[in-house]
Amino acid sequence: MLVQKNIEIRTERYSNGQLYYREFLVEGKRHRDPKDGPAYESFCESGQLRSREFLVEDRRLTDAEVATATTHPSCDGAVVEFQGRKYRLVEE
Repeated sequence: MLVQKNIEIRTERYSNGQLYYREFLVEGKRHRDPKDGPAYESFCESGQLRSREFLVEDRRLTDAEVATATTHPSCDGAVVEFQGRKYRLVEE
């Protein structure tokens, strides 16, 4: 089933054109999958990142939730079979 959601990306810029803030909203709530990045970011006029917020349905994620959502488990040592031969994966 395909569900259409009301998705909006709001931005505001300084007079020099530099991005001031960017926020992602779904159904009117700050929301973004942490794997895709933060739901809200603000920047200094120089372009340097000021703050970054990870939110899901307007709820701020804990540091542990962000770490879990944005990292991928290691496959180091896993065995895979390809064309009848087995290979052990090594993470570099």
